[in-house]
Amino acid sequence: MFTGEMTCLFGLCFIRRRERERWRKERLVTLTEATAAENLLASQPRIFQLILSAPTICDLFGTSLGGIGLVYVNASVWQMLRGSIIIFTGILSKLFLKRQLRFAHWAGMILTMVGLILVGISSIPFIPGILLILVGQIVGASQMIIEEVFLKKQGFHPLHVKLHDTFSTR
Repeated sequence: MFTGEMTCLFGLCFIRRRERERWRKERLVTLTEATAAENLLASQPRIFQLILSAPTICDLFGTSLGGIGLVYVNASVWQMLRGSIIIFTGILSKLFLKRQLRFAHWAGMILTMVGLILVGISSIPFIPGILLILVGQIVGASQMIIEEVFLKKQGFHPLHVKLHDTFSTR
């Protein structure tokens, strides 16, 4: 997975270079002096890179909490509880993105919740691990919501938004 995400870096570099060349051509058509061109190129707009660290931090915390929770529960319980991200993503998208969820979405989330409750009941002695895993999944769901905001509302390129996976823990 890491190697595949790393190869996206090449695509992003290609796209950014093409955008930069197009921007320069549009701006340099009217300029004739080299000094004015240098000043203009220095003021080229850039995406605020620090804001894209938010999904990386969410990924780091979500994966870390899930890994710590794995210490306290069986691997099968951990894997089943990872499915709770479906529920948390649905709820967060309803709250923050104002997305309308259909009956099938709610039914799927309720069915998933029933399965997760059954898994949780079977491993009652491991409550700290279960809570850590669920909090990690909430953080992972918030990562998905943040990425969707960047993609749809901020208009960032998908390769730029997913570049954080290159530096994440998965």
